Amino acid sequence: MDSAMRNEIFDAYRRLSGLLHLEVLEHGLFSGDRNWNFARMSSPFNRLYFLLEGAGCLEGIEGRIDLRPGSMYLIPMGSVYDYRCDESIRKFYVHFRIGIADGPDLFEATDRCLARPFDAGFLLPLLDGLRDGRPAAVLRLDSLLLACIADFLPLLPENAASALETVSRHHAVFRTIRDSCRADLSPAEVARALGQPLRPLAETFRKDTGRTLRDQIRASLVRKAKDLLLTTDQSIREIAYALRFDDEFYFSRFFKRRTGFSPRQYRDRHRMGRPD
Repeated sequence: MDSAMRNEIFDAYRRLSGLLHLEVLEHGLFSGDRNWNFARMSSPFNRLYFLLEGAGCLEGIEGRIDLRPGSMYLIPMGSVYDYRCDESIRKFYVHFRIGIADGPDLFEATDRCLARPFDAGFLLPLLDGLRDGRPAAVLRLDSLLLACIADFLPLLPENAASALETVSRHHAVFRTIRDSCRADLSPAEVARALGQPLRPLAETFRKDTGRTLRDQIRASLVRKAKDLLLTTDQSIREIAYALRFDDEFYFSRFFKRRTGFSPRQYRDRHRMGRPD
């Protein structure tokens, strides 16, 4: 007698579920007025806005994008917009990155704001639970964020999925660099940590990603520095020493050479005055 039992394994889930990582850098429930007005803002993380009340707008290369209740908006890292509010705005915001370790973010594939419908009725009870410190509310909010982010993925270019597959082959490299991110980290140290010979590791990484290991170390340093400048109140000197630079002047030269701004200029230009 033939058995009707079947067991299907989903290969993509097996490969990627343990590699994809959601990193929430900041979040909050923000109420603002016409002082929420910032020109040519860009961030090293994605911004996710859930509009609850009032209205605002973004202005960029594609024109004006109205921010209105009933929708959620994902503003990709690196995109440039003017942020404006004529009267009042209330929103729940999440600043995040999602990708494989410190590899490319999923939303680096676009520089345009993405919009989807959203029912705030799902969100407000969760925020009440968070105020009360309920663990169930934390888990539900995490699940909601992942579901909302997943809703935006079909809006990305078709090559985003293939890029993710390429990066997944080097997840151990990205993770090692992220976890050891400091100015004195060398490609040889990365190879030793992975137990691999340097030359073949470096050649394969460059062939698949278009970057050298040293390029990736520097890119991770810049990303970490941007995070600290925008999300903490640490001084330039404290950030320099946290990243193992010899002094703040060397750190400032390194940062300006790669961003076009000194650390202080970058913080003043892109911080949006905190809170967001």
